[in-house]
Amino acid sequence: MKKLLVLCVMMIVCLIAISQRNVLFVGNSMTFYNDMPKMFEKLANTKEQNLKVTQFTIGGAGLNNLKDEEELLNLFNQSWDYVILQPGTSESAGQGVGVDSLTSIIKQMCRKIWTTSPCAKIFLYEISNGIYLQNGVEWWDYYFSTQPIINNTIHRVAQNTKLPYVPVGECFVAYYKNRNDLKLHISFNDVHPNANGSYLTALAMYNALFEESSNCSYYGNTEEELAKLLQHISDSIVLSNKSLWLLDDFKTNIDFSYVIDSNIVKFQNLSMNYDDVKWNINDEFVSYDDEFEYKFNGVGEKFATMTIENHGCRYELTKTFTIQYSSAINDIKINDNTINIRIKDDVIILEANNDKDLNYKITNLLGQTIQYDKTVNHTIDIHNIERGEYILTLIQNNKSYSYKFIK
Repeated sequence: MKKLLVLCVMMIVCLIAISQRNVLFVGNSMTFYNDMPKMFEKLANTKEQNLKVTQFTIGGAGLNNLKDEEELLNLFNQSWDYVILQPGTSESAGQGVGVDSLTSIIKQMCRKIWTTSPCAKIFLYEISNGIYLQNGVEWWDYYFSTQPIINNTIHRVAQNTKLPYVPVGECFVAYYKNRNDLKLHISFNDVHPNANGSYLTALAMYNALFEESSNCSYYGNTEEELAKLLQHISDSIVLSNKSLWLLDDFKTNIDFSYVIDSNIVKFQNLSMNYDDVKWNINDEFVSYDDEFEYKFNGVGEKFATMTIENHGCRYELTKTFTIQYSSAINDIKINDNTINIRIKDDVIILEANNDKDLNYKITNLLGQTIQYDKTVNHTIDIHNIERGEYILTLIQNNKSYSYKFIK
C-alpha cells in the first residue's frame, strides 16, 4: 500500500512538472517594483495557466548592461516557454545605445535563449514614462508627447528583431487620458509604477502572452473597482489592437494544401514564418521544396507529413487523403503509338502521339465484357460502370495492350 501511495505521488509530481510552463522576466526596477512578475504569476495561475515565473533584474540597468551578466547567461541555458525582455528607461526612448545597437543586443539574447529553448516565445516590454512637474505644475502634455517616442522605439526594435511586444505604456496612456490622478505611479517625477501600475502591467502581460481576456478575481493590492477598470482597459488596448503590437506578425503557423488529379497530387506549403521545410510523402518520397507534385503508384489512403522549423523549433502537420484512380502504367506503346493513360472524373483519357482513335474493351476480373466500343477523341466514358476493379484492353491493328484500373 505504501509503495502504491509513493508511486501515485510521483506520478502527480511528474504530471505537474510536465504541464507547468516557465516564464523569465529580464529587466530593471521597472519590472521588479512591487514584484510585478509574481503578480503576473498569481494572476495567470488564477486563470489556470500553471506558470512558474523567474526574474533577473538589476536596478537602473539596460539590456546593454545585462547582456554579459554571467547569472543571466546561465539562466538563458535553462528551459523557458516565455521570456520578456525589458529595455532600460533610456534605451526605451531611443537614447544611449540607439535603436540599431539595441536591436543587435536583443538578437544576441534571442540566439542564446533559442539555443536551449528553441520554442520559447520572446516578447519586448514597452514601459510607461513618468509624470513630471514643470515649475511645480503637473506636466501632462510632456507625458502624452513622450510616450509615443517610447512606443515608436520599441515598435522599431520589435520589427527589426521580429518579436511582438507588450504595450504597457499604451495601457497607462489609455487610463490617464481621462484621469489625471496619478493612480498608476509612485509620485510625480518618478517613472516607477505603484502597485496599481504594476497590476496593470501584469494584466497587459497576460493579454499579450495568451491573447485572451485578463478578467479574473485576482486583484493584487488594487481595490476591486479600480482593478476591474484596469482589466477592461488592458483587454481593450492589447486585444483590440493586436496588429499594432505585432502579436501575430511573427508567429509560426503551419499548414499546407494538396490537389488530387487522378494519381498525381500537387502539394503547396502555406506556412508562415519558418526557416526550413521537409516533406514525407507516404514514406515513399522526401522533398524540401515549398511546392511540388508527386505521382502515386496504386490507390487507397495515403498521407503527407510536413515538418517546418523556426530557429530550431519544430512543427509537424499530417494530412491523409485517398487516391481513387491508379495510373501506375504510363507511356505504353501499341505499334508506334505512345499512349499515356489518365483517369479523371470517371473519364479515361488517352494521351497519344497520333490522332487515331482506338478500339477498346473493358472486362471485369471474371473476364465478362462490361463495355466494348471505340474511343471518342481519345476518351472513354466510364460513368455507368459500377465501382470496382477492371481490365481495359486497347486494340489497334490486331495488337492489344491490357491495363488494370480501379473505379
